[in-house]
Amino acid sequence: MKTWETTPDGREGFGNIFLRRGFSTYLVDQPRRGDAGFSLASGDAMTPMHYDRTMFTLFRLGRWPEFYPDTQIPKDDDSLEQFYRQGTPNTGPLDFEVVADAMSAVLERTGPAILVTHSQGGGAGWLTALRTDKIRAIAAFEPGGSPRLFPEGEVPEAITTSFGLYRGYGCNA
Repeated sequence: MKTWETTPDGREGFGNIFLRRGFSTYLVDQPRRGDAGFSLASGDAMTPMHYDRTMFTLFRLGRWPEFYPDTQIPKDDDSLEQFYRQGTPNTGPLDFEVVADAMSAVLERTGPAILVTHSQGGGAGWLTALRTDKIRAIAAFEPGGSPRLFPEGEVPEAITTSFGLYRGYGCNA
């Protein structure tokens, strides 16, 4: 959510820009993420990961611990520390179904909306569109690692990745 409030270099984020232009704006933490708090799911344990190494690779800085030659991010320790502070840990098992159900409940209360998603939120946004008629459009920025939507009857088998189970979802296009 912090990335909607400000940019890493201090410029204002989308939240303020949208408000200034007259749009009602809600910044929503997905369940089990960031300020949303710890999971209430019983019996689920967190799988530890090397967060710094994972983010280094996911954000295309290089292959841990070596930077790509043309990486523009400053390579000093203070800059890397600030980069890592932007990350948001999962506080429970990642479940796109739970996230889509929660976002659908928000939209049922707030009414029709344009849903803006980023990164991990992309897939949950598309699943939300399958659950409610309140979404008028989706703007998905860098929707990586997200569930993929397939025509009903053409959904491939789920596969296990280093981030857990990765599956497609059926929809009527």
